[in-house]
Amino acid sequence: MTIHQLNCNLKFLQCYQEFTGIRKINFILLHHIQANNIQNALDQLYDHKVSSHYLIDDDGNIFQLIDDNDIAYHAGTSYWQGIDGLNKHSIGIEILSTDPFNKGFNNLQMQATIELSHKLMIKHKINNRNILGHSDVAYYKDTGFLDRKQDPSHLFDWNLLAQNGIGIFPKINLSHHDDKILFFINDQNPEIAKIKLRLKNLGYKVSNINNYYNQEMQVLARVFNRHYNPLKYHENSDFWYMSSQFILERLINL
Repeated sequence: MTIHQLNCNLKFLQCYQEFTGIRKINFILLHHIQANNIQNALDQLYDHKVSSHYLIDDDGNIFQLIDDNDIAYHAGTSYWQGIDGLNKHSIGIEILSTDPFNKGFNNLQMQATIELSHKLMIKHKINNRNILGHSDVAYYKDTGFLDRKQDPSHLFDWNLLAQNGIGIFPKINLSHHDDKILFFINDQNPEIAKIKLRLKNLGYKVSNINNYYNQEMQVLARVFNRHYNPLKYHENSDFWYMSSQFILERLINL
């Protein structure tokens, strides 16, 4: 694996924070950036005053933009497992796609993501459970609800990563015919409170534990299904399915 160094430090001076000492890195956050080429992607990052440690292009080439030890502005308002604000605790990897919600990501990009993530996990001793998507952690400051970001899209192959020892993606033995909707908007059931508590224990930001399938629960279902139950994301991502329930239980018990 070759990592190409891009000397972006001067241009990105307002887009990241130099860190003195040794930074404790606990997470890898995966992103997509919709762009036609590397230069277009870099221009977008600069224009929005954000950055990332690494960028993977359409051909699977890996570019390092800033040093691992420096703090990239890539997570924004974010939360996971009791930590609010993940920039200072994470490494960001942007994956270029011309159409992330329809075209997705090619094999070269997925292989590059696997190799780079594996290298970073070993180098920084990152727990396998802490390989996450931006969508998993990004929330709105005003409501506290997730789904502020949708990257990487539902077409990202988390299962392939898990097969290669990157992140977790439990498999369940449930046919499409047997899968059914358990809960949807305006439902009220004590089991919904248990689902919210399990999601919170897994790491997601959950503001209120109650029995209602309210707007927050819709958002939680959408974010969870995008990552862990993408087949159902294509149908109605805001519903909680039997498959969603089985996957969550497996995740909690891993």
